[in-house]
Amino acid sequence: MNPGNLGRFALLHPQTLETMRAFDYGTFVRIDIEDDGTPKKLVQHSLRQPDGSVGTVKEMRSFDL
Repeated sequence: MNPGNLGRFALLHPQTLETMRAFDYGTFVRIDIEDDGTPKKLVQHSLRQPDGSVGTVKEMRSFDL
């Protein structure tokens, strides 16, 4: 699973390596598991503030597994 990136990053065009989209904030995923290691919930978070700066952790979406 790719949990995201806790920093600035960009999506690049594969042939030209030109920046297609830049992000000035990070994302990450938290996975809650049972005692035996079975995943039970996935929660995606963002560090983006409304003004585009890096700020407090905000829950983006959650999935029960």
